[in-house]
Parts: sequence; structure tokens; C-alpha cells
Amino acid sequence: CALPICPDAGGGGAQWMRDHGEVKVTELWVIPGTHNSACYEGGSNPAWQWSRTQQVPIPIQLRMGVRLLDLRVSSSSACKLVCSHFFETSCMLEQALREVEEFLRQYPSEVVLIDLRRDTSTSSMQLDLQALQRELANHQLLAQPQSLAVPVRQVAGKFVVATNLRGIPGALDRGALFGSAAFLKTWTLTHPDEAKLRMDEHFRSGQHLLAPPGSFGGAAVDGQYFMCPPAVTSPALRDWVVQRASGPWAHWPRLGVLLLDFATPQHVLALIHQAGAAAVQRSAAPARPQGARGSTGTAYVGTSPTSACKTARIGALVSLPVGAEVKLAPTLWPHKDTFTCSGRVVDPHVIEVQVERSDEPGKGWGGELFLNWVVGDGPVPVPAQRQICCCWPLGR
Repeated sequence: CALPICPDAGGGGAQWMRDHGEVKVTELWVIPGTHNSACYEGGSNPAWQWSRTQQVPIPIQLRMGVRLLDLRVSSSSACKLVCSHFFETSCMLEQALREVEEFLRQYPSEVVLIDLRRDTSTSSMQLDLQALQRELANHQLLAQPQSLAVPVRQVAGKFVVATNLRGIPGALDRGALFGSAAFLKTWTLTHPDEAKLRMDEHFRSGQHLLAPPGSFGGAAVDGQYFMCPPAVTSPALRDWVVQRASGPWAHWPRLGVLLLDFATPQHVLALIHQAGAAAVQRSAAPARPQGARGSTGTAYVGTSPTSACKTARIGALVSLPVGAEVKLAPTLWPHKDTFTCSGRVVDPHVIEVQVERSDEPGKGWGGELFLNWVVGDGPVPVPAQRQICCCWPLGR
């Protein structure tokens, strides 16, 4: 059921950034965000419930402590810029930006990031780019930094736009901010348990810390599965993410951006409070355990739809002997495809692997591929439970 929220709900997170003014924006322990932030109210179409991802409007999200808004826009039938996702919401872009500015005038210690994209969920969605340029030009609190690798105080009281649209003055390149493998998107996965496993691999192995300078690590958590509306499946995944952020993920110097469906004051405040605890206890991440020849694990390699070959780097929790050969074998693979795999330790915590589909040369694969691996002699084991590893692609 929906959480009852009064108009002043979430005020406890309204100015949490004032305690982090000297920290670079990209190095904040966490930046709570909302996935499809404006999808809290739509029209009368019964299918709208499959697009709805939030339960409160943007002003309350901001007072809760949300600092990254994910806005998809299109041009409405009335030639106005409207926030949308498959369907038009009740929120116009002008309204959303005005609400952001009203919040920043009240809380000038804060910074709001806006991930602004054209809504491409259906082919019928159109966008008037010139109207978007004019709309953004009307807002005085739009900051135009060269990078977000700057202290919070330097952009405090402003909002920053990141977009992949061309011709938007002052906007940052969203691909540069969120395009690395350090930022995990879960909407390509088909089961919430798989999303949990991928996120656990991502954060427990430190993959989120591999973001290039000036960009973000973290995760965008899409809670829609089994063809059900997000309101049915996302709360359990949201609860799990916040619990992990306060538990086995909490020791890292930062988590980065966490985009949530159906964010609530309780969940956002839990992340903010954990950020405060991390600031008090800030120290280097605990040393990774030393491994040995015979160390084993399982790594996510992913898909390769356009090429029969894929080279990837696997991050391992244990320290491995550089130069050692790695034996690999596909696991959890339900299809008849076969692969040739080879690997070598190139860094104490990095294994470089090469995977090639061998049953149909020249063809790639569309399923999510995992590899069991072992360093040393003996057959590749089949672990009863995955050791936490991850990989980032070098090419396809």
C-alpha cells in the first residue's frame, strides 16, 4: 500500500549537503536519486500504472533528500514540454524546474542534479529541441560548471543539467557522467534476484569505485519485473538496496548515485544518515584478502550481441599472482551456445578474459553470460554460491 505522506514529509533531509560543502560532488558518499522522477501522477489510461515509478511530487522528493532527478521529456500535443515515460505525466518540465529553483532558494546549501533525456519509450514521442533550449535559458539558477569534480559549495544553490541532447548550453555530457561500467543499470535484467546478485557483485567488489575522474559510480535500480507495475515489485528491491547500503556496502569511501523507484523519506534518510556515519568513520576501504593459486570465483561477463568475441576485465576480491593463467568455463548458461575462454591475471585484483563463441563463428550472444574461474591447477569448480566479482568490458 502507498505510504501516507503529509505535505511536510521528508523535511529532515532538506539540507543535508550543508555538512559536506568541501567534498567534491562526485566524491559524496551517496547521492540519493529517483528513477523517472516525474512519474508520480499521470492520466486516466489504465496502463499508466506500468509507468508510475514514484508516489510523491518533486518538491517532496527534494525535501526528503533526493539530489538527482531523472527526467524524460517530450513535446505534448499542446506543443508544451512535458515529463513523460510511455505516457505523459501531469508534470510539465517548466513546473519541475520551477519547483527545483524554489527549493534551492529556500535551501541554498544544496545542489540538484538533473539527468535530462528525450523520452524515447515509444516512436511517437517527439521533442522540440529549440523549445527546450528556450526553457532552460529562463532559469537563473542553472549552473554551468565544466565538471562536477568540484566542492559542493562551488555549485551550492544551483541545479546542474546532464544530457545527451546536443545544443543545450551549459549542460554536462551525461554519457561522461553515467556511462562507465562503474554505474550499473539494472533494467536489462529479468528477475529481481538477478538484480540483487548483480548489485552485490558490483558494490562488494568495488566496481563502483572505478569511475573515471569527474564521473559517477553507483546504480540505477529499476524495480519492474514479471510484467508487473513497478508499485508491485519495486518496494522489496528498494528495501533490500537500502539495507545493503547500511550493511556490507557501507565500508567503502563512497557508494555514488543510487536511483530508486518509489523512494520514501525513511529510505532516503537512511542513506543520508549512513553518509554521515561514513564521514565520521571515513578511512580507506579494508585491505582485500590475500589469495593464492587455486583461488576461485564467478564473474559476470554479460552480452555480446554484435560480435562473437568479447574481452573483459574481472575485478577479484582476493589478491592474485600477476601473470598467472586463469581457467574459465561458462556457468548458469541455459542455452546450447558453446564458448572458448582464456584468461590471465594482469593486476593483483584484475583478470583479463577473452570469450569467443565457438559453435557459430561470427555470431554473438544475447544472454547474460557468467564464467566460473580458477587460478592454478585443477578443474574449474562449480561454486555452491558465487564469490563476489565483476567485470568491465574493454570492447566487443
